[in-house]
Amino acid sequence: MNTRPDPCPAGSTKDHAKKPSPPNKGGRRVLLFGLFALLAAAIGFAAANFPKIKNALFLRFASPQAYMAYVEANYFRAQGKKWQAEQQALSSLFENRNLSGARVDLHINHLLTSLLPKEGTSTKKPDLSGISLLFLAAEEKELSLFQFLAQVGGSPLASLDFLTDAAAEQIYISCPQAGDTALVVSTAKDDPIVMLLQSLGRLLQAFRASIYDTVSADPYSYLFPYLDVITEVTMDRDVPLPVSDADLTGIRLNMLLSLDTALDIAAKQLDGLKNAPGVTDPLLPCYELSVGLLRYLAEHDSADLGITAYVDDDGKVLGHEFYILSGDDVLLSLTGILTPSPAGGKSGELTLFSKLGNSPLTILLSVSKLGFDAPTGLPTGKINISGDRLSALHFQLLLGSTDHLPKVSLLVRALGGTAASLELTPTDMVPDSFPDPHGYRETYALTQLPSFLKSLDLSGILSDFQDRTGIDLPLLLPALPFSVK
Repeated sequence: MNTRPDPCPAGSTKDHAKKPSPPNKGGRRVLLFGLFALLAAAIGFAAANFPKIKNALFLRFASPQAYMAYVEANYFRAQGKKWQAEQQALSSLFENRNLSGARVDLHINHLLTSLLPKEGTSTKKPDLSGISLLFLAAEEKELSLFQFLAQVGGSPLASLDFLTDAAAEQIYISCPQAGDTALVVSTAKDDPIVMLLQSLGRLLQAFRASIYDTVSADPYSYLFPYLDVITEVTMDRDVPLPVSDADLTGIRLNMLLSLDTALDIAAKQLDGLKNAPGVTDPLLPCYELSVGLLRYLAEHDSADLGITAYVDDDGKVLGHEFYILSGDDVLLSLTGILTPSPAGGKSGELTLFSKLGNSPLTILLSVSKLGFDAPTGLPTGKINISGDRLSALHFQLLLGSTDHLPKVSLLVRALGGTAASLELTPTDMVPDSFPDPHGYRETYALTQLPSFLKSLDLSGILSDFQDRTGIDLPLLLPALPFSVK
């Protein structure tokens, strides 16, 4: 008989084969959860740092021109959103207020007025307190009125009226208190003086529109087309930034474009805005004035527009410097940038240089906490102004508020004190009357300016001013360019 040996002989311990253990479901869940958590963290990190990653890729692989377009477009979008929010906050301040113009109140240091000569044997002390200049605007069908109104002690003294007749394409300039004559300027002529006169009236009308009209597209939205015509871009890395922190470095982009090309784009944009139905953009007069001044400059010099942008390592544009160049010669420049300050707003040192006149002029602007107060929507900040031709004087511009409305103060300082100050605030005043373009006794063309000035009788205005202030203006200003009857 055939027998098989016992695999488990006597005395041995038999190990029975065990079935495989079921998978550890709890351990797999922990592993999957860990993988998902790691993936979520990676996605979150990538999302949080996507701008930095994208900037690094552009900086590494893109051309200076493409990198410039990328960072500038991001800058325009961010500034546009900020501008809209600030404009909305500022506009909310004027709700239920019928504001239509601006008022400038003049204050002269009493020590200066005490030095002014008295009139004859008069015992009245010279007093220049209570002098105000108002900028008022009104419209009536095809006519629009822009008026400079001088007040003393709250009562009108004299006004200079700019009446625009859109249908006749003429501006009538008159002083009603000095006579019923007017200087007539044709708006059909492409003249810098005409452009300036028109822009002054439009700017004041735009001030009112910016208060009551719906906020339109932000000004940065107009800048995108200029990115496509920048002909030259160079990039410098690890350059010191023009800020208070001397150790801070970043990227400098130097851009150049033809001023004529930029003006062509601006002209097309202006035409589109003017011809668009229902467009009452408050920004239009500001844009139009800026373009007009640049066009006047371009007609006298073949110029280019140079722009320097400073960018941090994350691709954020910190600020710009601007140059008007004629060849290698700088005609006009604004250098330095403003950066956020710990106390709020932006601060920095700016330099304005001009070589447009007979001799160069340099103006230094020391800016502190310039911005908007978020809770109130009111402007804030201070700008100290000094220049190489103003060694004895310097100016201080203060942004603040009065009666929950914005206020801009300009202080003239000398010898450690304030010699004079101007305070600019909104006003609800409107012109007392609207001139009739056909009601002037005689009109003069711009070429007849001396004859127009001679037609004015200022004796009543000067006598009224003397009675109210105790100051004889002809005594102080003997070389008036017109006769005083």
